[in-house]
Formats: sequence, structure tokens, C-alpha cells
Amino acid sequence: MNWDDCLEEGKVKRAFKDKGLAKSCIDMSNRFIESVKMVKLSERTAPVIISNLYDALLSICEAVLALNGFKSYNHECVTSFLKRILNEHRISEVFDRYRKIRNKIKYYGRTVSTDTAKRAEEEIINAVDYLKNKYLRGLEGLKQSL
Repeated sequence: MNWDDCLEEGKVKRAFKDKGLAKSCIDMSNRFIESVKMVKLSERTAPVIISNLYDALLSICEAVLALNGFKSYNHECVTSFLKRILNEHRISEVFDRYRKIRNKIKYYGRTVSTDTAKRAEEEIINAVDYLKNKYLRGLEGLKQSL
């Protein structure tokens, strides 16, 4: 989805820059990652792990959006924000890939392999850490992913 369309259709709204919201989103992202680390990876847990990892990445993206004065109501618009506004093409591709995988899990009952979950853990945690270091540095209470 095009960024301009996201704004025009109200799928993204301009808001005040909100450090408090950003900090909350960072905390939630950390919690999602912590919970993933507590779960033993298996064929049964792989889709749950990917869903939590995706939520961790989404939360960090929401933190960056909040610091830039935006609120998104559409995950495709988050992809567009990453690509068009931040010029983070690689991160937008990671986000969009796992958005699609998570949607197949959540809305169509699909499952995923342990290999996919392992790859997701590596790619998503790297993306989370990259976004934290580049866009969220200096916020009080900011911790690196575990």
C-alpha cells in the first residue's frame, strides 16, 4: 500500500510525537522477545513463536512511528512507512515477509516449520535491534533484545 494512500484513507494518522507511547512499545517488544526465549521450539510452538516475534517487530515499528508523529491502523502501512519515510528497504522486506506469514497463521490456520521459526528469530531480532539502535537510542529504559 502506498504511503500517501495510507494517509489519505486514514489508515495512518498524524499525531503528536509521543515518547511515552514509544517507551511502552519498546517494553512490549522486549516482553514478546523474552516470552519467545522461554518457549522450547517445536513443530507445535513454531507458529506461536513467529507470531510473537512479529508482534515484537510491530511494537518497535509503532515506537518509531510514535516518535515521528504517526499512528498506524494498518500493518501494510507500516511496511510503507519503513520503505518510503525511513528508506529502510531491507527492514520493510523483513517486516512484510513475516506480516504475510503471521497472517497465514492467524487467519488461515497455516503452520510453519521449525526452520522458518529459527530464521524468523534471527531476522526479526536483528531488525528489532537495528531499529532500536538507529531510531530509538536514548529513550529512558531502552534495553537491547535478550
